[in-house]
Amino acid sequence: MAKDNGDNANTLRVNVNKGSRLKRQLPYGPLLTHEAVEFVEQIGHAYSLGPTIRHKLTLIVEELVTNSVNYGKMAADGHVELDVEVKDDAACLRYCDTGIAFDPVSNAPDDDRQLAARERRVGGLGWPLIKDLSTDLEYQRLDGQNQITLKLLL
Repeated sequence: MAKDNGDNANTLRVNVNKGSRLKRQLPYGPLLTHEAVEFVEQIGHAYSLGPTIRHKLTLIVEELVTNSVNYGKMAADGHVELDVEVKDDAACLRYCDTGIAFDPVSNAPDDDRQLAARERRVGGLGWPLIKDLSTDLEYQRLDGQNQITLKLLL
């Protein structure tokens, strides 16, 4: 990896071929969301993804991390793992956290976006957003971790 000499001296740039994977394990803590978004930015540059797909991937990762932090009841030594592979027609994301078991694919709150704002509950927009932006959304609990996989079509 070569250090980027641009505006952000902390950003690392890597060059990868389509079909290779980029993976990062991030510790639970106050910088988790920032570090996850920074990794997504690195992925976007590494794979030369356009701004639209980078924005979608960032929104999805921010929502996943927010849910992990706010509802996952992760232990102080918990972590999140991001694993991305870009193929010819899709960016494939595997997101894992060490929080309590929860299947958002089957148990996410109902989408109430069709209701007037004053009739809607507070929050609850994250999963409808993730479902709208991605395809092949799946959940499984493996080795004490929640694992969500999805694809973003390029």
